[in-house]
Amino acid sequence: MGERVHVGRVEAPGDAPSPSSPPIDYGRADPVGDRSRRVTGFFRERVDGVLEFIGQLLAALGGPRRVGFASALACLAGGLGECIRGGTGWGVFWMTIGGFWLAFYLPMSRD
Repeated sequence: MGERVHVGRVEAPGDAPSPSSPPIDYGRADPVGDRSRRVTGFFRERVDGVLEFIGQLLAALGGPRRVGFASALACLAGGLGECIRGGTGWGVFWMTIGGFWLAFYLPMSRD
């Protein structure tokens, strides 16, 4: 109690840094870390932009359910056309993919 408090910078007589000690560079940046953060940020920004564009495109086309149903029908029709033409077996593959995909979009009764 009763001691004098100094606010601000007070230099004690023995606290001066010696000229032979190397300076500590806390403010120097890490160039490799900065580059990696910059590249990661660049790609994250691009991926976010692409995902936002896809969301807007799906909304403009009627929603993901309608687009999925249309692509399933396209797989079925393309596979059927390939089978009718007498292809080498890819028609059956695409009809199978379209049929499985179509099952996700058709309503099922719970009876």
